[in-house]
Amino acid sequence: MLQAAEDLDIGGQGAEAARQTVVILPILANLAGEHTDSESDDDDDATEWSPGLGRCLARCWPGWGSETANGDESHRKLVSPEDTPEREVLRDVEVEVSGKQVAAPAIGGLTLNEPHSRFLLPLEVVLFEPSEKEIGTPYEPGKLGKRFIFLNTKLSKAEQTGLQALHAALAAERSVTAEGDSEFPPFVGLHALRILQQGSADTKKAVNIMLTHLDMRVKHLPVFEEELLRNLKTGFIYWHGRDRKCRPILVWRLARMEAIDRDTAVKLVIFVLEYGIRYALVPGRVENWILIVDLEDVGAGVATSSANREVSKKCAILLEQVYCGRNVTTKIMNSPRMVKSIANSFIPTDKKDKVQFVGDAEIQTTMLGLAEPHQLEQRYGGTAPNLAPEETYPYHFFPNASGEAQAGNTGESLHNVTDRAFHEGCLWDESSTTRKAAWVDSLQGQSLTSAAVRDLESMGIQNIKPCVDKESWLRLIKRQK
Repeated sequence: MLQAAEDLDIGGQGAEAARQTVVILPILANLAGEHTDSESDDDDDATEWSPGLGRCLARCWPGWGSETANGDESHRKLVSPEDTPEREVLRDVEVEVSGKQVAAPAIGGLTLNEPHSRFLLPLEVVLFEPSEKEIGTPYEPGKLGKRFIFLNTKLSKAEQTGLQALHAALAAERSVTAEGDSEFPPFVGLHALRILQQGSADTKKAVNIMLTHLDMRVKHLPVFEEELLRNLKTGFIYWHGRDRKCRPILVWRLARMEAIDRDTAVKLVIFVLEYGIRYALVPGRVENWILIVDLEDVGAGVATSSANREVSKKCAILLEQVYCGRNVTTKIMNSPRMVKSIANSFIPTDKKDKVQFVGDAEIQTTMLGLAEPHQLEQRYGGTAPNLAPEETYPYHFFPNASGEAQAGNTGESLHNVTDRAFHEGCLWDESSTTRKAAWVDSLQGQSLTSAAVRDLESMGIQNIKPCVDKESWLRLIKRQK
């Protein structure tokens, strides 16, 4: 990597490939941060998976460290009551919707006009039963682990202890909540454990990530589709299909960022990801996505543009901190050979299944190992037509993601009979009797897996039925309404 940086300076034959490497490395550092273990002791969130990568960034991208410290480090800098006594308390932050002030939502916050896909939320998604592998490994002190499913599911003793510590940390500060107020603000309440995991169980880091949610998400809400429609149709970032575990697939075409400025890019990424969480995910069942990063046509012009580097950094921060714990695996396509060899050398062996460079000859085998052919565009090894930029929105979803036909499942979307509460779910926080009582009272209205109901019974909570077929699911929705 250092030699690539030298080539960049002197105009050697490796210069163009080195410049291409520059634009992807910051993104990789943040994406890989999604897959770090909870016990990491490294304080640099962006490069904790490989300290050498941070040094490499500073060498091949002059000003990387200083730019962040001077302008963009606010999402990481610890905020204490003594340092910022003038900062407004953010717990009850509101946004304007249809001329009214309402509490900032934990998910959503979009206004839409375009129709949804007729296969956006089929029965197999709302009834998907995740295995222990899909749920992930709960945090335990001294052990490697990574949880993927956080809601409508039983938490470990260590996770409950962590939530209790986070409540105490909020009570002791006055940036996110008023001093003495230990409750999670509504705009991050559902994400508290996800945030704590991203902060490696460090409550100071978790509080700062909450502030990042405010600065980079809440302050942009609501996001209006009509204002972004032209950008949504650039094909820069879009949803297309699902893998066999019903997780939606997110496609990121980096070369198409050139026509998008930084502020618009932030709103665009927020729109796309909030759309996925609000409409395509189901708490306790499907809470994650698969990411394809496509480097086709990412040349020196894209890599050396300061505007594009700024867009890349902002997008990476959104993925790493605001939407942490969502990305299961990243597949990087169409990378120049030099980019692949350089970046691969920085990815630890135990992370290569999480961040993978996929060669042209490997695309079909790799992607068909994840998803049915009809869920993927042809360029990614599938049979669905390759989409022109203007065809990528409204998003394309398809029936039979699992490849296993289900009785009574036509693939038609059920999103028309769900509301935001259905897609929110509950964090089973037992750090106080009051907090526990709040989510226990809502259980009758939740779509729970068989495993979740067994866990409730082990906790002494009886008479809760799992949602296992279309009839029980429709009864649940009718009861909610």
